[in-house]
Amino acid sequence: MAILYTISGCIRCEQAKNTLTSQGVSYEEVNILEHPARQTEIRLIHHEVITPIFFSKGRKWLFEDMLFLEMRNGYEVS
Repeated sequence: MAILYTISGCIRCEQAKNTLTSQGVSYEEVNILEHPARQTEIRLIHHEVITPIFFSKGRKWLFEDMLFLEMRNGYEVS
């Protein structure tokens, strides 16, 4: 399953959630402030803890990355 790592009060996290939802993408949201042990997963994916970060099908997307462009172009992320 796809995972979106977020933190509370993060505007970019909210934008990422809205974009994924509007595209019909199923994902698990992991708030790393509520589940700090899961920060290790982000370090394994990206080597530093940042949010939002989206992970699906062995690929990662940062907010600034190609997630939104690829989704608009029909790349299936989930």
